This record gives sequence, structure tokens and C-alpha cells, in this order.
Amino acid sequence: MPVGKTLDWLDLEFEPEIAVPGDAWVDWDAVNQVFITADEKLAMMAAEEPAEGEEAVEVPEYFTARTKSTVVYPADLFETVKWHDGSYVSLGDFVMGMILTFDQAKEDSAIYDESMVGDFESFMSAFKGFKIASTDPLTIEYYTNTWYLDAEWSVVTLWPDYGFGEMGWPVATLGIMADAAQELAFSADKADALEVDVIDYSRGPQLEILKAKLDTAIEESYIPYAPTLGQYVTDEEIADRYQNLLDWYRVQGHFWVGTGPYYLDKLFPVEKTITLTRNQEYVDQASRWSIFGEPMLVDLELDGPGRVTVGEEATFDAYITYAGEPYSSEDITAVSYLLFDATGALADSGSLEMVEEGLYSVTLSADVTGALETGANRLLVVATSKLVAIPGQASYEFVTE
Repeated sequence: MPVGKTLDWLDLEFEPEIAVPGDAWVDWDAVNQVFITADEKLAMMAAEEPAEGEEAVEVPEYFTARTKSTVVYPADLFETVKWHDGSYVSLGDFVMGMILTFDQAKEDSAIYDESMVGDFESFMSAFKGFKIASTDPLTIEYYTNTWYLDAEWSVVTLWPDYGFGEMGWPVATLGIMADAAQELAFSADKADALEVDVIDYSRGPQLEILKAKLDTAIEESYIPYAPTLGQYVTDEEIADRYQNLLDWYRVQGHFWVGTGPYYLDKLFPVEKTITLTRNQEYVDQASRWSIFGEPMLVDLELDGPGRVTVGEEATFDAYITYAGEPYSSEDITAVSYLLFDATGALADSGSLEMVEEGLYSVTLSADVTGALETGANRLLVVATSKLVAIPGQASYEFVTE
């Protein structure tokens, strides 16, 4: 496949075939609230009786995928990354996100939403499965037929982000309870059909309903999707997470809880303003992404002879720098040149060779200069970087005689 990578934070490998493991999760049983594995799905397909007049579908030995994404999280993930309410991120947060990828589109689900079916069917047309390969460190495999020219776009983390923002399993639980009771709804379409409000974790009368659900969850030590999520969440975590969420609500007055560098402090819907406060326990230092604070644009200068004798070799140098220092060759994609003769026609093209860090050179052969007419010529050099989309370029004029 025509896939390549640009950055070094991932490895790219090619295989003749990518087989989906038999224990990978490929679908969801909303009745029993458990994932269906690849082996179980194949067995179900083999047991299906063809409709009258139709031939039986040949069941493969195993599923295959076009791409496999393997994400390895930091070993201290569950010991350093906290939700704004003080709870540590846990494996249950990931599993809840996996479950909700399927459950709302299943007719047997307590939170079935017809408006979700179309997007879900589109998703399933390419989805092939995912698997928690390890919990220490957390390692997640994702199989799909979707692929991109840039390998970086094929990385699927399964971080518990729901499109509108990230959310831990206790916060998701409050919405699930309210949706199942038809007091609120996750989507606008379902809310309109039921004549209720869309779930809003940040403001409005919905907060009273969600608070009541939290009280019930605390009283019952409730865990949704217990046959599956219950395997990844302990009784101690259930109690701690709900209590932390309750304490947060008592102070902040809302349930909008994330893990980012700022948290929602105050919300004024009428004035349409919000106040964000720095999260003192955010795991990353402020300087982590400083490399992106100023784009590493390529500075390019050319040097060479001002006069070239037709039929003789001529060497030109390109100095490629950033902030006065040589631009690392590891971050350079290509350094190319175009040679235009005195009439403006393209006379030659090619690549420059690296002499040392920041210095590239090209020698025009005697045959190339021999084909040039007497007059002014222009050498255009373009350097492309892996770090920025804008290439560096410079031109140099010389006379042939």
C-alpha cells in the first residue's frame, strides 16, 4: 500500500496479511452486555441458515484487516494522569468508550438511538476489531480497512473522547442512566422525539437530573454494563470515583470533567462567557509542546559562480538553516532544483546532495551547461521539511558565456 510516515514517534511495517486475532472484540451484544469476539462472530456466521433461494455464504477461517494500529501508553499512565475531580484515569474509562461505540446503535440497548444507526453502519463497514493486548503498560490494538497515505493518521488510541470532549466512566454513567430513563437524551434527534432536553454536563436544569442519578449510583454502587465493565472496575474504584465526582459537583456546580491543562471553573450562559482555571495536577510540563510555538521554517541561501562558461561544470551550494543553525537533515524531506535558461525554459532538474549538516550541493555537468544559451540563467532550489508544510526556496542567477 502507498503508505509512508513522516515522524519518528511511530514505526511503520508492512506485512503480506494482517489477521485479526480470534479474541479481538469485533461487535457488541446489547442483550447480554458483552463484546463479541472474532471467533464467536465467525461461529455465528457459520451457523446462519441462508434465506430461501440464496446460497450459503462462505465463512473465512479468520478476519483480515488492511491496517493494524498498536498504541503503547506510558507505563505510569494510571498513576499520573488525573481527571479534574482528582480521580486517576483507569482502564474502565477506555472500556466504557469502547462500549458506547456500539451500544447506542443496537436496538436491544436501553439507550438505543435510531439517529446513531447510519453512522454506526458506516463505521462497521471498515471496522475489523480492537483488543486490549496488555494492561501494563496499556497496549491497544485496532484493526480496520480504513487507511491513509500518512501512517500518522492511522493511529487509533481509543482514548475516551466522545467527539464533544473526553469523559470518564462515572460521568458517562449519569448520562446513560438519564437517557435510559428517557429523562434526557444524548442526541438532539432523540431528545426531540422524546420531548426532553439534550444532556448537558455543564449547565441548565439537566444538572438536577444528573445529580439525582449520581445519588442513585452512589446508593446502589451502580456500574453500567456490569458483565463487561465490571471486569475492569473494582468496588473501591466505584466508590472513590462517585465520591470524587460528587465533591466536584458541590464545589464547581457542574459535571464537565476532563483531564486537560485547564478546567471549567465558571459558566455564564446569558453573558456567553466562561472562566477556565489552570489544572495544577496536569501531567505535562508547559514546555512540552514548545517546539511548535514557532514554526521551524526553512531559511535557504544559495552561492555559486556568477559567470559560467558554456560546456564546463559549475557547482552551486545551498545553505539550509533555522535560527542561524544548520537545519537537521533528519527533518529535511528533499532538496531539489530547477534550472531555467535565458529564454525561461526549463533546462534541467534534480536533487542536491548533502555535504554536511545544513550544506547541500549540486554540480551542473558540462552537458547541461553546454545546452544553455548565452545570457542570464536562474537556478531555483526548494527544500521541504517534515516539520512544516511551507517549503523554503531561493533562486540564484548566473550568466553563461
